[in-house]
Amino acid sequence: MLLKNVIQLSIVNLTRNKFKNILYIGLIGFCIVFLFISYTLAVTSYISIDNNINNIADYRTLQLQINNENTNLDLTQWINKLTEHPDISMAYPYFSTIEISIEEFNTSYNQKLVLDSGSALHIPKTTKGRGFNEKDENVLILPSAILMKDEENQLITIETAPYLGKTLTIMYPSNINGEFLSYKCSVIGIYELEEDKLDKSEIYATLTDYYHIVASQSGITSQQIYEPAKDYSLAVIVNDYRDFKSTIMDLYNTREYVVVLEEKNMIDTGIINTIKIISMIMFCIIISLTFLTISIVIDHSISERINEIALLKAIGYNYKHLFSIIFSECFILSTISYIKAIIISEIFITLIINPILKTKVSNELINIYLKSNINTYLIIFIIIGLFSLFSSIRVLIKTNKISPQKLIRAC
Repeated sequence: MLLKNVIQLSIVNLTRNKFKNILYIGLIGFCIVFLFISYTLAVTSYISIDNNINNIADYRTLQLQINNENTNLDLTQWINKLTEHPDISMAYPYFSTIEISIEEFNTSYNQKLVLDSGSALHIPKTTKGRGFNEKDENVLILPSAILMKDEENQLITIETAPYLGKTLTIMYPSNINGEFLSYKCSVIGIYELEEDKLDKSEIYATLTDYYHIVASQSGITSQQIYEPAKDYSLAVIVNDYRDFKSTIMDLYNTREYVVVLEEKNMIDTGIINTIKIISMIMFCIIISLTFLTISIVIDHSISERINEIALLKAIGYNYKHLFSIIFSECFILSTISYIKAIIISEIFITLIINPILKTKVSNELINIYLKSNINTYLIIFIIIGLFSLFSSIRVLIKTNKISPQKLIRAC
């Protein structure tokens, strides 16, 4: 049979029982909506959560204290030794934050600000300007606002957007004589900071600038930081947060390092694994229900047309012809259901599910946000197509029991 004839015959059969077929489309579409949502949730759980955590370098960073008295290695040698570990992506000298003031912010009120640094992965994403490049020097990234005190010692908020592109003077005390030193930097970027976190705002400098400031406080040069010393403090970034604990154990076993961890760096992977397992179980249940629904719909449709099947076989239709008709009808029903389900799913996810996830589930660590793309549509369509194929084959096997003789005896 020509494909055109098969499609025409299938459409005639479907329109002949259009009220029942509308019900079938609703049932199949209902299952596809939940299939679409559960698949998106499963993908988000297995991929997006891990990617989100790995994008936050704090959850992959540990601090090492190294006693160098017995080895007398310079800092570069220790860094090279650490980065030879397969699960460590980088290591660099660690220094705690520095209290500074900025001349242009009217520092006569003795307001202390916090200067921080680290690898580029630690720096918040800028909403204005740009982030740090590898070769940047004498540059700063500011929070969107900074709390200061006025002449009456009252807190005021300074918006930093007007300072973008301007040069600021960092003032910081010397550890030798207590005199204030200065360091000029241009503001290249601004990151957004929520109003309730303004008291914890940090100004960021590049590692190059930061090491210059740290060294000048002690009256040395940046290069001297790497020379042999009694002890070192290093920040180490692991490739993947899931390898965090095993990497710590490896470092402990060498007995050369003391690992210092902040509480926020340790992740309870049990919660994340539970979310993954639940989402996968939901997906497996719903995918089974969808296959069952399509099979029941097609089976019921054919059961109502036993006489018609017998007549088709009597006039010469073979199993190939019957399969073409059954699969065509099943595929048309499923495709219409699929199109409607995609529209409903997108509306449901956008207006209901994501707002609930944002307020009840998502946080800096998990940040579950369902989002579909062309791959999602394609995979769901392939799944529905395969279900239609398997259901059609299953129903075709049942038509073996249908024969023209039965139809004649029934008459």
